[in-house]
Amino acid sequence: MKRMRQRGFTLIEVMAAIVLIAIVLPVVMRGISLATLVGELARRKAEAAVLAHSKLNEIVVTNLWQSGALSGDFGPDHPEYRWTGELTNWDRSTLKQLDVHITWGPGDQKHSVTMTTLLETQEN
Repeated sequence: MKRMRQRGFTLIEVMAAIVLIAIVLPVVMRGISLATLVGELARRKAEAAVLAHSKLNEIVVTNLWQSGALSGDFGPDHPEYRWTGELTNWDRSTLKQLDVHITWGPGDQKHSVTMTTLLETQEN
């Protein structure tokens, strides 16, 4: 009768596998963490772009750009976002450039999105 030999991993093979896992696992976890952060930033930029577009349309339709009150927030719906508007002359024509800047984030990690349009002014 033949003797069956039991096969298994040697201690060296097990230790080598553990060392390999110890090297690779932190790198993989860092990659997952980075991908999550980038995804969150992309989501926030898309949301800020929608808010900028909405605020730009509101400013133009209500002629708010003529009164000069060009800053604020979005209230309880979007408390982390703030907006500012900037009106500048564009070229030497009667056109003005209106920029709406949306900012969010803590202190030194501020992010922003800017949306721009041109407005025709009636100069006498």
